[in-house]
Amino acid sequence: GWDRAFAFERWPTFAAATWSMVRAEAEGAMVAGTKVSLVGSDRDTGAIRAAGANARRAGVAKEVKFAEADIRDLPSAAGTHIVTNPPYGVRVGEGMDMGPLYGALGRLASASGASVTFLSPDHELTKATRLTCRTVWRTTNGGIPIECMSNSPPLP
Repeated sequence: GWDRAFAFERWPTFAAATWSMVRAEAEGAMVAGTKVSLVGSDRDTGAIRAAGANARRAGVAKEVKFAEADIRDLPSAAGTHIVTNPPYGVRVGEGMDMGPLYGALGRLASASGASVTFLSPDHELTKATRLTCRTVWRTTNGGIPIECMSNSPPLP
């Protein structure tokens, strides 16, 4: 969204000079030529289609590969960072019915040495990963209180 306009730019109190300085500072911090490999997966075909459409709208479709796959079937993710918003068992499943899924996430990360960041509404689900995690931040998602958990060290 770097080149897009934001609604706050039309507010009566919008400070164009300040915004220009903030953008210039952010642009100076960009790292040119950084290449990352992004892979998205879900076992639901509709979710994959929606993610692909979102990637096309964002202009990043060429940088992301999508696959219909269950986390239990994913290959080793050595040297990667997994970022996921797994089901919580609120709208899909019931509470610890999601425990095996969170356990699979933990096993995938542990087996390959991958770091993982995920959203969790429940300390029991976080424990099911068997990973040593820290809370990165707390918020709500769809009205559900959640924590963003990570087993990677904090950034300096």
